Amino acid sequence: GVGVRPRTMWRRRLTTFGSAGASRCGGRRPTTSASAAPSPKEPPRTYAYAVDHAGLVHLASATRRTLATAVRDPAFLDALYRGLRRRPDGTWAQRCAGEVNVLEGPERETYPDCVVVFHGLDTERRTLRYAGTFDEPFDPARLAHDAATGKLLYDL
Repeated sequence: GVGVRPRTMWRRRLTTFGSAGASRCGGRRPTTSASAAPSPKEPPRTYAYAVDHAGLVHLASATRRTLATAVRDPAFLDALYRGLRRRPDGTWAQRCAGEVNVLEGPERETYPDCVVVFHGLDTERRTLRYAGTFDEPFDPARLAHDAATGKLLYDL
């Protein structure tokens, strides 16, 4: 996959974490427990996810990360990426129904802003695919090569 710096990705609909409109969510939870909003006295339930180099999203606690253990529900993945906001501590998170989903990129120490990894290229439409059903118009001018790591980066 190609790593991405999403620092400008959300500029079109800039909101701060926890602001009104920042918690649109959808899809099913990748767990078996029911999702009920906590009472105002309880802290929100937090789920940690990690994106691998192929663009697959896994629970961060998963010891084996394979295609079989990846979250594959397109509606959930789209909701996760649609609602991502940068928190004051620098992490990327999405709020939904009183819960918080935190997303880490594949190389968080080297590229803390990279949480989007493209997993496909539609050559006919010239778009890069990510999340469940999202795509981004491909523009070669937005590609950058990091000579230190050999990674290709794409500025969203």
